[in-house]
Amino acid sequence: HGLPTVLGPLSGTGNKTFTVTVRPAMSIELGCLGKGKDLAWVRSPIGSFAVPCDSSPGNESFASGYDSAQDLRGAKLKVGQRASVRITAPAGYTWQLWITGGPAAPA
Repeated sequence: HGLPTVLGPLSGTGNKTFTVTVRPAMSIELGCLGKGKDLAWVRSPIGSFAVPCDSSPGNESFASGYDSAQDLRGAKLKVGQRASVRITAPAGYTWQLWITGGPAAPA
């Protein structure tokens, strides 16, 4: 989406919570490497979704979500507000997280 990095890219295992500052537009990308039968979740006021945990290194599953300024206002989020982003993943599975945000990129 052409937005500057807010957090990441980060990797980890298990569950983890981060706090980010809301920007005018935001995007979250989550990937997971595991046994291919379970899901990793990202949950936050900015967006929530799951991604399957693929078992092939270098072939991780990824999913992303983008929220425009209008989407964020609809979720009752204000620029500058702090928001929690929680990753939930099965123990021993590796997740990857990247959050971007800022003014919308020029078209």
